[in-house]
Amino acid sequence: MKLRSAEAFCRVVELGGIVPAAEAMFCVPSNITKMIKELESELRKPLFDRYKGRLSVTPFGKQYYQDVSQLLELSDKIHKKHQKGADVSTLTIGAIDVAIDFWLPRRVVGFMQENSHIRVNLINAYSRVLEEKLINRQLDMIFSDGPILSPEVTSALAFEERLVLVGHPERVNASPIPLYSFGKECLYSDMVERWHAEQPAGKYQMTQMESYQTMLLLAENNFGIGFIPERVLGERAAETEQYQQACISCNVYLAWHRFIKHQSMASMLDYLQVEY
Repeated sequence: MKLRSAEAFCRVVELGGIVPAAEAMFCVPSNITKMIKELESELRKPLFDRYKGRLSVTPFGKQYYQDVSQLLELSDKIHKKHQKGADVSTLTIGAIDVAIDFWLPRRVVGFMQENSHIRVNLINAYSRVLEEKLINRQLDMIFSDGPILSPEVTSALAFEERLVLVGHPERVNASPIPLYSFGKECLYSDMVERWHAEQPAGKYQMTQMESYQTMLLLAENNFGIGFIPERVLGERAAETEQYQQACISCNVYLAWHRFIKHQSMASMLDYLQVEY
């Protein structure tokens, strides 16, 4: 079915004749007549009864009008939707938890206030997953541990971060002492394991704990120790200064595909004042 022919039929029904339908569709009446005849030929049923040059809709035509008018309405909505959004672009950003929860929110709001035509999608994942998705072009840019060394990726420092050791080992009534850390997929785990390897053998035991809040409560209640990003601790970071025994640098880097740089990406890099 041709939508143009269906529209011609509907206009004749709605406006009461071929001439007004032709005027509404900016064509000559003969074109309307031709389209309706072609439509009737395809349907193999008459849409109009014709008597002395006058048209009246057949029972089949009335039912067909109800169905096809809904189709035309849907077609119009789809057209208007995409016409309205023709200049709207989407920027898909992946980020580790410390960035997506504690650094990005205000910046995303500020960016969208200045770039209302760009929609931002935010995806949370571990660094390794983010980097893989970036290289596979599933993400436009990522905020990950770094710097990221890849011939396909460009990266720049987004913000400085460090893991702060919380808890009092001397107060823990357990041997070995639980050392809480995220799972293997998280690069923080690698950093904590390197710290662990430098400690006296058998003193600590790596224990998976994928919740900073639970990790902090366990440490505060002397069930073990753990490393928590300083931004997650917030104001409580200052309270840990008196008993923290170590800090591990874990700066967060912004990275994007070296060979892809569309306008929405450029706008975000400009907003963040990153050279590219």
